[in-house]
Amino acid sequence: MIVWHFSRQDQNIVFLIKTTKKKYLRDIVEKGRFCFNLPTVFNIGDNLASAQKDKWDSYTFHNAFHICFAPIISEGDYGIQYGKVQKLVDEARIHSITPTAKHTPLCSFRRVDPSEVTHRFGAYFFKLGDVVDRIKNELGHDSFVLIYQPTLFLDRLQEKTTYFARSVHYGDMDSDFESFLYNSGFEQAEMFQKEASFQWQKEFRIILPPIETEEKVILEIGSIEDIAICGDIEQLRNVFVFCKDEKHVKEVQQILTDNNMTPEDMFNSEQGEPQ
Repeated sequence: MIVWHFSRQDQNIVFLIKTTKKKYLRDIVEKGRFCFNLPTVFNIGDNLASAQKDKWDSYTFHNAFHICFAPIISEGDYGIQYGKVQKLVDEARIHSITPTAKHTPLCSFRRVDPSEVTHRFGAYFFKLGDVVDRIKNELGHDSFVLIYQPTLFLDRLQEKTTYFARSVHYGDMDSDFESFLYNSGFEQAEMFQKEASFQWQKEFRIILPPIETEEKVILEIGSIEDIAICGDIEQLRNVFVFCKDEKHVKEVQQILTDNNMTPEDMFNSEQGEPQ
């Protein structure tokens, strides 16, 4: 049995963001309804946006050097005879996927780290900026669900199913990811490694136990209206101010007014209270 816990990278996640299409917002927020697709959907699926397509999703990859081969000259009663060893290529990337990973449903979120937010007066100041353009144009998403209590969200998910989750590692393996890959104790570890070109997505991935069918899994955990908010993705282009309640919103607005500051000023400022 795999015991899941936050990796060092994920311990301080501030928010999880699910970007999506507007037509799915109500189901996600009011029902806690999430779609888990198999990797093959992203490997060979049709009608995908450009940044959803990834023929190597859930494959592990390694760099190989000085690859050679020896041609088979003959096969007979005395075995196989090989010819002279020849060089094939100087360098190549080797990809492979396990049958288990191939049948493991996954659901993707965007993580928001402390380094991406300014936390002042008990409020969070956050923006995606021009990343919004990539979300709209390359993922085809026009809306978002921001989960502001990610640990509670994952606890509720755990009440419904067994799962494993962590941030995706991009590019070649470093020592931390290599340790995870070889010491995790389960076959789907390679599902958390992707090519560096996808790094802008900052993906936090949740996977379910493998299934025997080729169908997607729809999982409902109940309303998340108490731990999430939703809206048009354009709302996250400029500074988004997150407060705990309406009274807090008014307090922060007054502080900004008193100090002749905009939310953008606050986002760009250093930690600490204005003088």
